[in-house]
Parts: sequence; structure tokens; C-alpha cells
Amino acid sequence: MGDKNESIFLWLLEEDRKKNRAGTPKETCEYSALQSQSTAHSSRFNHAENCEDKNRQITYTENTDLEQLMKEKTNLEIESHRLDEQQKELDTRARTLCESVIKETKKRNLSKQHAVNQLRERIGSMETLLGLENAIYETKVENDKKQQEISHLREIIEALDSQFNEISLSDASAECKTDKVGDSNYP
Repeated sequence: MGDKNESIFLWLLEEDRKKNRAGTPKETCEYSALQSQSTAHSSRFNHAENCEDKNRQITYTENTDLEQLMKEKTNLEIESHRLDEQQKELDTRARTLCESVIKETKKRNLSKQHAVNQLRERIGSMETLLGLENAIYETKVENDKKQQEISHLREIIEALDSQFNEISLSDASAECKTDKVGDSNYP
């Protein structure tokens, strides 16, 4: 990318120089030299010499500008390299930080998952206990009903037993009376 920019910059610089040369004293001198062909050889020589001095000045200025541009280019390349290194360093730091964040998030998620699993186990055991309590309650209710039935049956048995005893006593007393009556018939 830097080479492409540099090429474009140098091309633009060269185009600019070409435009500036269009109005340089060299061309003016050459134009003047062509216009004044009728003048003497010595005047042409002096005029050409003046043009060469001006070209040397322009060439020196161009060389100075070129050297300055080359220095700027070098400084820009150094700055670009420094920025590239900083970018690499920042990328590395960002990658490291992202990895750290990912690890921490995984740790937190793992501990949360562990807590969720423990809660699920606890809920399961509580549901089991609740089921057992319900079963115990139902069993207790059934036992209470059976106990009431047993108590009722005992009451019935006691009532029947007392009736049986009454019947037995009345039968026994009737037998005794029958025995007494029967004994009295036979002296």
C-alpha cells in the first residue's frame, strides 16, 4: 500500500514539475534564442550561458526539493513502520484481553452452571421429600380412617359381646329356671 501511494505521489510530483517547467527561464531562453537568430553568435552564446546558469539554479532547487521529499518519505516510512508495530502490539494486547475475558466468562459460566446443577439436585430431593410427605400424609389419613374403622368395629364387637353376654345370662337363667322347674316335677 505504501509503495502504491509513493508511486502516485512521485508521479504527481513529476507532473507538477513538468507544468512548472513550462514557464521556466530555460524555455523562455530557448524561445528567445530562436526569435533572435539574426543576432550575433556572441550574443547567442551569452544568452545560452545565462540560461544554463538559471537551469543550474533550478536543478539545484529541484535536487534540494527532491532530497527534502526523500527525507520526508524516509520519515514517513519510519513512522509507518512504527505505527505498524504499534498496531501489531495493540492487536496482540486485544487478542490477549479477549482470551482473558473469554476464560473469565467460561469460569463464571462454569460456576453458575455448577450452582444451577446443585439447585436442580436440591429441587429434586425436595420434590422427593414432598412426595414422601404426601405419601406419609396419605398413609396417615388412611391409617386414621382404618383406626376409626377399628375403633368402630371394637365398639360393635363390645356391643355384640355385651348382647351375647346378656343373651348368655338370660339363657343360663332360663336353663336354671328350667332345671328348677324340671327338678320340682320329679321328687
